[in-house]
Amino acid sequence: MVAGSAKGAESSAAPFAQAWANVPRTTAGRKAKSVLVFGVEQDINGFNTNLACCNQLIGGFMGAVEAQHGAYLQNQKGLYVKDLVSAGSATKTSLSYTIKANANWYWGGKKMPVTYKDFVYTLQKIDDPRQPRCGPDGYTSNINTTNWTQ
Repeated sequence: MVAGSAKGAESSAAPFAQAWANVPRTTAGRKAKSVLVFGVEQDINGFNTNLACCNQLIGGFMGAVEAQHGAYLQNQKGLYVKDLVSAGSATKTSLSYTIKANANWYWGGKKMPVTYKDFVYTLQKIDDPRQPRCGPDGYTSNINTTNWTQ
């Protein structure tokens, strides 16, 4: 062990130890204070679960939905519900969405409107074989994105 390394480990654990010390020890106590305690077995590499480096279950649980909205979300029953779109339709050769007027992202704490360019960019990155993505399943296209309008 390197001299002083134990002190560094203790100081980096201090915020957790302080927070944990304030957690009620009984189920009733935690419920009364609206405290939820859970443990995970993975570190989070990132929240872009489309990328090979960040495709971890815990990343999805901890923030991918909040960080990475799309046309639809899956609800607790496994059904898809509209998220950023008010309508969507598909044919054998096309996919069309109507983006909600109030659809937005949060970028650096700022509310930013969602545009068709966001959807085009995402599709292009998923389709790009040079991207270190998990896979293009459900997204691969051969469509011409130069004709898209908002």
